[in-house]
Amino acid sequence: MSERKPVPGFWASLKHAFAVPAEEYLKPQEREWLEKLARKVVERGLTAPALLMLESARPLNYVGAHVILFFKPVISLLFAPERCDEVAALLQKRHALKVLIQIIERCEAERTDKSKQRNTGP
Repeated sequence: MSERKPVPGFWASLKHAFAVPAEEYLKPQEREWLEKLARKVVERGLTAPALLMLESARPLNYVGAHVILFFKPVISLLFAPERCDEVAALLQKRHALKVLIQIIERCEAERTDKSKQRNTGP
């Protein structure tokens, strides 16, 4: 019987086959956009539904980015094509929704602190 020899580099190529890429940092423009979005969500009183939707959609944000790119010809009738590309690039960053959730929670905490100060003030 002939003995099988391992394929050179085969196991090395599989070593990182299922590795998740390192988190990419958000650009200042992206962080600013998330801040504006979070403030609008909190101002409209939609914190709880937004957090529920974002937490449930978090595993699919990468897929959502590709859906946006797929429907870009239709979406670009309503929004600038550059904006579609920016949103898709933001959603491709796996931690972007986590950051948005944290910003919404922070803005909600600030809003409740301000309302408590108004109610307990002189």
